[in-house]
Amino acid sequence: MSIKRICNRRWRRLVGVAFMALMLNGCGTDVSYVDVSERLVVLIDEAMSVGFQDEDLPDRPRVTNDACKDSFGAPSDEVRPVYTYRVPLSLLEIEPAAFASQVTDYWAAQGLTITEQDTEQAANRFATSEDGYSLQVLVNYVDSRLVLGGSGPCAPPSRGG
Repeated sequence: MSIKRICNRRWRRLVGVAFMALMLNGCGTDVSYVDVSERLVVLIDEAMSVGFQDEDLPDRPRVTNDACKDSFGAPSDEVRPVYTYRVPLSLLEIEPAAFASQVTDYWAAQGLTITEQDTEQAANRFATSEDGYSLQVLVNYVDSRLVLGGSGPCAPPSRGG
């Protein structure tokens, strides 16, 4: 086998691996940042409504952005939306443990995979989806705080903001 043929084969393999890495990293998808952030807000707000009447919901947090990295760990042009409530447990209208369980049941019904890491100090549940959403409900009994939030998959930032 000639050197030229070996180099061509290696080059094609390298290009193929790079293409697969870009595809697995979400490059080439049609999902917009607006779509990703809107789904994230629905997943969190619907879960939040488990423990509150609509009129008693705490003020909605702002969607913020985290920078993403490409499949090689370098900074990417894409961003990940982040949306998190932080409220005192005293505002809940049901028992905190029941709230965590009902939120997890809601997320499971939405097709997310649930992981529980409860301790005596906190009910800590995580939900992940195949399309890149990562959610958490944390009922901290020591600090009497509730954290309910998550992030969506990386997407190109919206043009207006």
